[in-house]
Amino acid sequence: MPDTVVTVMTANVGAGLAHDTDIEAALRAAGADIVGFEELPRAQARRLRGALADVYPEAAFFADGNEGRGVMSRYPLRSARILEIATGRPDVVAEIDVEGLVLTVIVAHPRPQRITRTGLLFDFPSRRQFLRLARLTREAAPAVMLGDFNMSPRHPGHLRIQAMGLVDTFAAKGKGLGLTFPTRVGFSRMPGDRLARSKVPPVVRFDYIWCTPDITVQAAWIGPDAGSDHAPVMARLTLPPPARPPLHPR
Repeated sequence: MPDTVVTVMTANVGAGLAHDTDIEAALRAAGADIVGFEELPRAQARRLRGALADVYPEAAFFADGNEGRGVMSRYPLRSARILEIATGRPDVVAEIDVEGLVLTVIVAHPRPQRITRTGLLFDFPSRRQFLRLARLTREAAPAVMLGDFNMSPRHPGHLRIQAMGLVDTFAAKGKGLGLTFPTRVGFSRMPGDRLARSKVPPVVRFDYIWCTPDITVQAAWIGPDAGSDHAPVMARLTLPPPARPPLHPR
């Protein structure tokens, strides 16, 4: 039986910063099989569902604005639900049927770190959030956890996720630094101000695709520009074969 290979993508679309047509063009160019969204406005989710139905017949979207999350898939979506570990900061847990194998996909986006007297730190609910999600991912193998984690690879949280057994796909098979944020100014005091969409060189890697160790990472790379202040990340993964049903005694 040939290996099952899927391409996964995470895209923080900036709560309206990325335009509908730019996201659609980027997704069509990327050719991902499964896409997880962060900061996806509800109205934009509806438009993308209609515009991309020929590519992604399966989709589930939740919440709105900065808390907007979603999954689009070429493969059948068996279930999708909100998991709210940190109040007001929802995550998505989806189960996708990939040629007979159930792949769990978790879309995560903890709050940014806060400035304290000792430096930038996550609050307790955010630390609990990404550590619990990592544990859920590991227990749901084969599984993928993707999203904007608001931490660099040097952050202790990154090391803890690795210690829990998950694989940082870009660290494993990516080339270069994989910097994803900020790719644009991303804010302005005037609604619609073009300054917000002005491009800048990214300085940190905040966006990740993690997978369980039973999944083989073939490659990881930065995806097409979708107009957000985050660059999308993509990974090509070989999934383990579906478990064979037990033999019935004669």
